[in-house]
Amino acid sequence: MKTFFFKLWALLFGVSAVMVSCSKDDDNNPINDPIPTVIQADNEWHTDSLVKGEIKWYKVMGDPTFVTLVVEWSEADYHGTSKSFTADIKVSAYHLDGVTPYFENKDNGYGENAKSMELSAEKEVLVKVELNDETRPGTFAIKSTGTTANEVTYETLTISNTWTETTIAEGQVKGFQVDCTGKAQVYIIWAEAGSPESGYTADLKGSVFKSDGTTLYKIVDNGKDFLNKSNSASDNPKAIAVDASDKIVKILIAKETAVGTFAIKVVEVGN
Repeated sequence: MKTFFFKLWALLFGVSAVMVSCSKDDDNNPINDPIPTVIQADNEWHTDSLVKGEIKWYKVMGDPTFVTLVVEWSEADYHGTSKSFTADIKVSAYHLDGVTPYFENKDNGYGENAKSMELSAEKEVLVKVELNDETRPGTFAIKSTGTTANEVTYETLTISNTWTETTIAEGQVKGFQVDCTGKAQVYIIWAEAGSPESGYTADLKGSVFKSDGTTLYKIVDNGKDFLNKSNSASDNPKAIAVDASDKIVKILIAKETAVGTFAIKVVEVGN
């Protein structure tokens, strides 16, 4: 009988220890229960919703080559003209420990207010979304992209209406630079598959930087970063306002969905 009670006591003690251990683990879990939704930093919108008292966590997966990660969100009052979201949200971003912040409790991250983070060895970021106004639950959307530290040889362009024709191969990033001294605004235009100019086969995305190759220019029309934009054709050209103290503009062109031939030019706005 003594042996039976000893075994029962040992069993109960063991179960209790396991429960205490699990409780401690939960206390150390900064996300406190839910497994974060994994999203890729692919510049695609992910739509979701919140109810009162709810918190959503996301694990944003950046490319191994990223040196910065940019998070943008669309919500009530900040969603452009083609979308309509209803939740008033605030967003925080953390290192993978869930404690060390990149930023916290930001209530506007749309367009020119998108938040940029410098990455180190970690290429994933935890993002927390919660209601900024508990009386305004509903829908929202979030997306992310990034910039890379590419070893790129920059081909020199001149400001001209003449196209520079070239090709892009798989895994390649094409770099161009242009001296914009004395220019207030310039269009960055490329011709690709589907552009008004026929005969090109590549499907591309483009980014535009200041001379350091890392500081992004904003698009004049909407104030958004000129980062991984998939269309700046001659019938939809995107302009930048040139920094008068930094005359060299750098352009990176990469594959969107297909490699092949394309053409590019930089044209002064108004000419």
